[in-house]
Amino acid sequence: MNSGLRKLGAYFVSAALCWGAGSGVYAEEGLLKDKRSFSTNRPQTDHYDNSVHLQETLEFLGADCVEIKIVGSSQKDDVLIIYDANHRVINNFSGKVNVSFSLPDNKIEVEFRSNSYATDKGFQVNLLEKNIDRCLPEIRQEFINTAQDVLHYGANEITDNLDTAQSHLSNLNASLRQNGSLNGVLPEVMNSFLELANFYQKMGDKAPKIKATLNSRQQALEKIQQQVADIIERLGKGQAEYNSIAERDQLLESRTELQELKKKRLISADAYQKLAANVAVRKKVWERLHQLQYEVLKPLPLYVENIQVLLHFMASNVQVYQQAASETVLRTERLAGFNTDLGGLKQALLIITQQEELLRNALENLGQKYEVTDKPR
Repeated sequence: MNSGLRKLGAYFVSAALCWGAGSGVYAEEGLLKDKRSFSTNRPQTDHYDNSVHLQETLEFLGADCVEIKIVGSSQKDDVLIIYDANHRVINNFSGKVNVSFSLPDNKIEVEFRSNSYATDKGFQVNLLEKNIDRCLPEIRQEFINTAQDVLHYGANEITDNLDTAQSHLSNLNASLRQNGSLNGVLPEVMNSFLELANFYQKMGDKAPKIKATLNSRQQALEKIQQQVADIIERLGKGQAEYNSIAERDQLLESRTELQELKKKRLISADAYQKLAANVAVRKKVWERLHQLQYEVLKPLPLYVENIQVLLHFMASNVQVYQQAASETVLRTERLAGFNTDLGGLKQALLIITQQEELLRNALENLGQKYEVTDKPR
């Protein structure tokens, strides 16, 4: 309802400009920034130029969701890049292309680069309006993919390498149990400590990237959920508006004596009631998605916080095991005073694994138990 009103307003503005502009229609329409197509080629040519760098912003005013259609071809070293409104890369295209995909937004950025060698037919990019309900699967999948990134850059990045540390400690403990003295096993023990220090150092080096990725993905998830909340709000306003018109027509019908006019009022009221009921059904679908998103986001802050605590724990152990290796050289009898197990690390991972299970269950509900349709309602 609201997007329709926005487009209607844009139409009247465009019409007014056209009436006054005469032959300058295209220039005046450009003021609206409602550019919906892009071509890599100059007008009336069948190929693009060498060594070009083209950039353009495409926008479909009033649309909540668009379909992006790309057709054409390029040499393999020439590339077309599609960005979202925040300049994040959606995809790159080279070679022969004929694709369509949806975006729950109304604006994209297009960039094309060619080298100084051969050219080709070039690309045509078009924005087409798409019913917002048909973008629900894309929104849901984007949320799932982003949440799975959190899991990948979270405990997975650490636990995938934990077996290495466990192996070093097992070998170290076995050597110490079999030998009451360090005599004969000194090089082996020192090497185990150095390997452990190296393991923790590697994880410490990865920590800034892991933390940055977790934070960015968490923000992206919150943004997608807010996007769904905005859609729900718009649907709610549309439903309220339809109900208001229906109530107005019912009131006017009750005050009208002419039968023909009364009939028209009743037909109008019935039509708007059906529209309101239809919007209510659509709104419930989006509310269900929003609730499932919430179930994913609920354990996320604590999960991310514990990952960061774990990374700090691992970084602090670098010096511990480096010091252990140094002191091993100075000892000739028994090794004492060092923790040769992964107790602290395992305890931290246990907590994280439990939170990860909550996240995986929530994602399973979102990805499998929630049935969605791409048919417009």
